[in-house]
Amino acid sequence: MASDAPLDSTAHRPTPAEAAAALRQVRDAQSSLGRRLAPSWYFAAVAAMLGATTLSQLLPTAATIVVTLALVAIMGAVVRVFFDRAGVVPQVGKVNARWIILATTPLVLVTLAAAWLDDSGREWGWIVAAIVNSGTVLGVGWWHRRQLRAGA
Repeated sequence: MASDAPLDSTAHRPTPAEAAAALRQVRDAQSSLGRRLAPSWYFAAVAAMLGATTLSQLLPTAATIVVTLALVAIMGAVVRVFFDRAGVVPQVGKVNARWIILATTPLVLVTLAAAWLDDSGREWGWIVAAIVNSGTVLGVGWWHRRQLRAGA
């Protein structure tokens, strides 16, 4: 049966003021993690790799597979380096998940449109998709950095 008693009966029980101060510190620490400014290279690197991955669809099939897998692995490594250097563990809550879905849905739709155009003999759709997708990542990155700087 659970008890509200401390495990160590000799431990200091915080006063309401100490408890409130500790909770404020926790809230401040949590909110500061959400305001970590991504370095400028981060969004540029992700945009370049996304564009290259999209353009790799113009290569012969075997090369497309190799290049795409390599770029996806590198993109994963770049994201990991950012999170390691930032010292945060990404947590996707309901609000962040909505933003991620909102931001990625147009990228998926543009890529599907490029695939449809390619099936009908218009390979130039991949070039448009690469420009739109990379531009979207750069735009979201610019907006994100601007929002964080304005709130800091």
